[in-house]
Amino acid sequence: MDLMIYFVTIVLAVIVIVLVMRRKRDSSPASQNDAGKVENNARLDAVNEKRQQEKVAGKNKIMEMAGSQDEISNDDVQKLLNVSDATATNYLQELENEGKLKQVGAEGRSVKYTKI
Repeated sequence: MDLMIYFVTIVLAVIVIVLVMRRKRDSSPASQNDAGKVENNARLDAVNEKRQQEKVAGKNKIMEMAGSQDEISNDDVQKLLNVSDATATNYLQELENEGKLKQVGAEGRSVKYTKI
């Protein structure tokens, strides 16, 4: 009889330990971390969407300027959009690749762009 009580006590102790460990695992930072990752991904998606919208708006402004002037330069785009030289170059290159602008001049300050 004493052996039976001892055995039941050990089984109950093991069950309690397993339940406690499960509870700790379910409320661990790892599962909270997964929720945090989802939230961070949603934030990144929102930021990227905003950047994409700003880029499209900037390229539309460039096209409006190109329509109202004979030619535009990288400096014109920098001033219009308040962006860096590299960003202006990228926008102009993308518009050229899309077949909306044509580059006039080979390189440097003499490069201008005209609307196609």
